[in-house]
Amino acid sequence: MSLRRKSRTLKLIIAAVILCMCVVSVIVFHVREGRRNAAKTFIYAALGDSIPNGYSAAEEDTVSGYPRLLAEDIEAEEEVDLELLWYTKDGLTVDGLYETYLSDHKVQENLKKADLITVTIGANDLLKGFQDAYREISGKEIKAQDLDGTLKILQKEGYGEPELLVRAAERIYSWDCSEFEKDWAKAMESVRKNRKEGAEVIVTTVYDPVRKDAGFGVLERAAAVLIGRVNAIIVRDCERYGYQAADISGIGMEGHLQSDGLHPDSRGQRMIMEQIKMKRR
Repeated sequence: MSLRRKSRTLKLIIAAVILCMCVVSVIVFHVREGRRNAAKTFIYAALGDSIPNGYSAAEEDTVSGYPRLLAEDIEAEEEVDLELLWYTKDGLTVDGLYETYLSDHKVQENLKKADLITVTIGANDLLKGFQDAYREISGKEIKAQDLDGTLKILQKEGYGEPELLVRAAERIYSWDCSEFEKDWAKAMESVRKNRKEGAEVIVTTVYDPVRKDAGFGVLERAAAVLIGRVNAIIVRDCERYGYQAADISGIGMEGHLQSDGLHPDSRGQRMIMEQIKMKRR
């Protein structure tokens, strides 16, 4: 074989080796990238009422619920592809959360895939308790859709009839938490049973939306006591149902509410997000 032919053969061999190495490198890169992307797909399921749902009291305003803010934060900080599952609805009670979402087979299957589950529920149960008290003492239905508005109506009705306020406060103080406790246990057991091993579950407490200078007096104190009882149940059951409790009851949410006096404004939603973030491992 001539020297020229040997040189050409050697060049061909070298080119073939380089080509093979390039092909292998591309294959390895795509395999690793595919594994990396698959491993870092993060599923976040948000459960709850109008608070995580991002309710806006004014049609012209847009308020992002804390799940969206948290999802954006996780994507940016942890560099993952995140899928956000929404199981939130305005006006839900704890029992409504179970009946609407947690008892649904498809939702249960999706919860088993979630890396993070957050739950914000309970405010509407308290609101219903206040409205029941109003109905019992006045014989009328209450039209307010928030706690602050309900208290205002009770306060207004009590002008000139102090006994009505006393009866309302007594009825609120004596509110039986056993029904809430039973509904809470049913909902949290469903979450516990249907989550995957290692998933984070973070539940928020209920905040008191009544400003301390609102002048509701005995009604304000009754509301605070009732909210405290509900929060005690939420915190007490952490270990039993394997969730973390993010306490938002003492972070000043009453100063960051929308015009309805109940739902968080944009800053309030971010405050909730920050409390949940602090509870993450």
